[in-house]
Amino acid sequence: MFGSIMSRVDADSRFTRLVPFGFALVLIVVNAALGLAYVHQIHQARIQADRSLHIQTSLSRIEDLAEKAVRAQRNYRLTDDIAQLVLYQTSAEQMPTQLAELRDLIAADQPEQYAQLAALVERNMAELATNLSPLEPRSSGELSRALSAGLDQTEAIATATDSMIASEQKLLGRYFAEMETRDTVAVSLGMVVRTTIIVLLVAFVVAIFRRARRNEKLATEHSQALQASEQRFRLIFEESPLGILLADSETHRVVQANSAFRRMLGVANDQVVGRTVAELAHVHDRQLLSDALRGGTDPDVGVEVRYVRRLNGIAWASVRTTQ
Repeated sequence: MFGSIMSRVDADSRFTRLVPFGFALVLIVVNAALGLAYVHQIHQARIQADRSLHIQTSLSRIEDLAEKAVRAQRNYRLTDDIAQLVLYQTSAEQMPTQLAELRDLIAADQPEQYAQLAALVERNMAELATNLSPLEPRSSGELSRALSAGLDQTEAIATATDSMIASEQKLLGRYFAEMETRDTVAVSLGMVVRTTIIVLLVAFVVAIFRRARRNEKLATEHSQALQASEQRFRLIFEESPLGILLADSETHRVVQANSAFRRMLGVANDQVVGRTVAELAHVHDRQLLSDALRGGTDPDVGVEVRYVRRLNGIAWASVRTTQ
């Protein structure tokens, strides 16, 4: 019983050492998963922010190119300045590339607004390309119509680009709001998981501590009971009026002899200890005693053997063996 209690205590000790490592591993995995999720969200946010910045930059460039084209075309018609014509042509040539770049960035999110802006820009560029003839300053009506048309076209394009920039800013704000909500949920979930693991760990440690205390108490009680049993056996062994020998079960050599047995033979303890049980018997009874020790004789019946006393006397004894 005492050995089983100690084995159970050892098993509990090993289990107690392993469980905290398990909880620590779970915490590490949870923290790593949350960390990876945060890194991924930050990466996605940076991509979204860069995309939004590129969209707004592209819209601003389109607005600037449209304004430059209208202004350069008007100045060329008024002054016949080749430099203004080159500036207009440069702006007109850059516009398709800028529109294509904007289409790749925004067509999936704002297809209708992009289509409207592209139509405005293409119509504006087409009208500018067909009206490159010089304007006579004296023709105030034609000059007024040209200036008014250019301003209307520029304002329409500016309104469209401003609307698309505002829409893009709303989309970006909505994305960051959703990301913040996900982060809040993830942080809350992480806190719940960590708190749960810590509470379970504390509860486990308390339970193991109580169990260890209980096992220690049981071990102490059984140890005390074993010591009391040994003391009772020792008292019975020493105080018994019958001769008793303790011998090794394999070699049959005497380990200890009580005082009654030593008095019966008139010998000291060191004259008995170390000898075989059969050696202590009379030479003619040794085989009988050896058979009894090996189980050849029923121990419940016992055998009558003679022992040789130290003063050459004979002592008869009824021998019973037990293991």
